[in-house]
Amino acid sequence: MTKQACRLLCFCLAVLAAMPACAPSSSQQARSSSFQPVRAVCGRAIRTSPDTLTALAHLVRRIANSDVALEEKAQQLRDTLPDHDTFLGVYGDLCWLATFGQIADTEYHHLLDVLPLLARSARSPLLAPTLSAPADDVVFDYYPRRTTLQWGHVDGAARYLVEVEIRVLRGAWQPQVGLPPNVTAATEFVFDFDGANPGRWRVRAVDSAGNPGPPSEWRRFVYLR
Repeated sequence: MTKQACRLLCFCLAVLAAMPACAPSSSQQARSSSFQPVRAVCGRAIRTSPDTLTALAHLVRRIANSDVALEEKAQQLRDTLPDHDTFLGVYGDLCWLATFGQIADTEYHHLLDVLPLLARSARSPLLAPTLSAPADDVVFDYYPRRTTLQWGHVDGAARYLVEVEIRVLRGAWQPQVGLPPNVTAATEFVFDFDGANPGRWRVRAVDSAGNPGPPSEWRRFVYLR
């Protein structure tokens, strides 16, 4: 071995030996973990493990497929999910599971649209928002994919829950990962869409007590690039 090669080998060994001393702390490792705070997409920012997600998904499925009355299902759902105290908490939990692909889109929408409403706001006076822009089935051919959604004000609404979903490779509809918190007091929501894919959106009014009204209709769009 030449002297130059020997020096290079010694340098590499020294770097490797120094790496443990430069390793991140446990808190830094947690921040860089693969379990990123995906629930921030759904209005939450709590990490968890795949095992916890799977166990929670099994419980939610058991509730959805049980033979008890809808009102009892709603109570079980609120007791099972970690943030069952408000509708937005239930939404965050269900959206969290759907984002990870732990529950099917049909289960997700059934539970979101039927059970929490029975539990919390069957008598809600709020109306469904009227969507303004963009129009339904619009085709966008530009990049970056900055998207602005607009709708009309609903009397009694304190906030609005904006649902944006994406469909990749003709698969199931799923909440889009990477959105900012999608609860807003405005009647406009701006976000960057993920990829040249079909998307859809709808809006639901929420009153000051956290009770939701019915959702608007879905509107679809697609980005070509």
